Amino acid sequence: MALYLNFRRLRAAKKVRVMFNTFLVMAAMVLVSPARPGKARQGPARPGKARQGPARPGKARQGPARPGKARQGPARPEGPARPGKARQGPARPEGPARPGKARQGPKMIHAANYCMKEEELTDDQFYDELQTNLFKNQQHRIAEIECPDLKDNSTCLYIVDRIGYSGDRSWFVARFLTPVPSLTKGFLSVSLLSKPVFKTMSTVDTAVWPVDIGTMDALTPNAYELTSLFTSGHYPLSTDISGNITFLGVATGGLMSFLAMHFKNLNLTGIDINPQSEYLAKKWFGYKDRENSRILIGDGAEYIKEMARRGENSDAVLIDACHNIEPKDGIYCPVEALRTPEFLDSLSRVIGSKGTVILINFRFLTLILSGITTFNLFNLYNKSGGYEKVWENFSQHFVDCHLTRNDIGNAFLMCSNYKLDRSKVDIPKTREFLRQLRIQGFMKKLL
Repeated sequence: MALYLNFRRLRAAKKVRVMFNTFLVMAAMVLVSPARPGKARQGPARPGKARQGPARPGKARQGPARPGKARQGPARPEGPARPGKARQGPARPEGPARPGKARQGPKMIHAANYCMKEEELTDDQFYDELQTNLFKNQQHRIAEIECPDLKDNSTCLYIVDRIGYSGDRSWFVARFLTPVPSLTKGFLSVSLLSKPVFKTMSTVDTAVWPVDIGTMDALTPNAYELTSLFTSGHYPLSTDISGNITFLGVATGGLMSFLAMHFKNLNLTGIDINPQSEYLAKKWFGYKDRENSRILIGDGAEYIKEMARRGENSDAVLIDACHNIEPKDGIYCPVEALRTPEFLDSLSRVIGSKGTVILINFRFLTLILSGITTFNLFNLYNKSGGYEKVWENFSQHFVDCHLTRNDIGNAFLMCSNYKLDRSKVDIPKTREFLRQLRIQGFMKKLL
């Protein structure tokens, strides 16, 4: 036991000696070492600011080049004390002393264009560049030719950008999808383009300009179908309306984009049998899938039949399904599959009895179902009473159908499962509501 206690005492004493030696070493380091590295010696007097002299390595002497501070003694020479940096004394001239940068003079650099390092053009300069070098002094240019079948030129469609002029002498550009660049055989779609915010040589190419999806021309079938939802009294004059709208044929997605932007509570589903339609809509006409808008590839007629079998309804169904080549009967829209008794029976069941209207454009078939239904019809020669035959055919499946035409040769058939009462529609208020939706008349200034 005594041995064990002695061992404990020796061990404790050893620990004390180690701790004491460590303390002495640390104290010696503090007393012997100079001022903290990186900080200037403080000196005993420290008047105002201590001399920063050579004891401050890593920081160049400022000398007389520091205006606003008193000189800190003649013993602070400039020059060699700042290797790698030019002298900052009074002999520092402007201009040549900054090689690689030309003098800017009084000219201002636009902050928004600073990253592009380009000079911004005036509106007149921008137009001259666009008209002369891009459009080659013509009214239109071909932005692209899209051919889904490279072996068959008849499948090709042209993306044509065209300049228009407003009454105030301003100009704008619109984009057409057309079988011929001259538009002599009509066009399938038209959309207004947005001018670039920064007008430079890099942004003059209209092929990269964004599409203004929130503006629509009043003469297009899309606009007629849209306005019929309100001029018929089917929908109240509000952008807060909700419900489901089904599109059979999406064309270039213009109407879907417009509705998705202005009517965010609508749920939009587009069905198209041709994948090329979705491709063109997304690449050239500004369409993109959103939370309330999607495009599916499939047979629109079968989609409606399946909805009817499942007992589903749609507040609106818009059909734009046409032949790409001239059919025997001359009726481009709607295609035969959308004129069969089986399809029309299914369509009538899908739209239900709560005020459904169908508007058929015989030129570019568009159909709106359930609440309002729109068809876009086109009979090339209107021979043998083609419009009237389609009207009679549809009238057998709906309670009420009206045939109307617009100013550019489209015929529309509007049908419903109830009698439409337009007497309650406030026409002036409806026009103002549609005007605020940016339904404009720019197309006449392009043709």
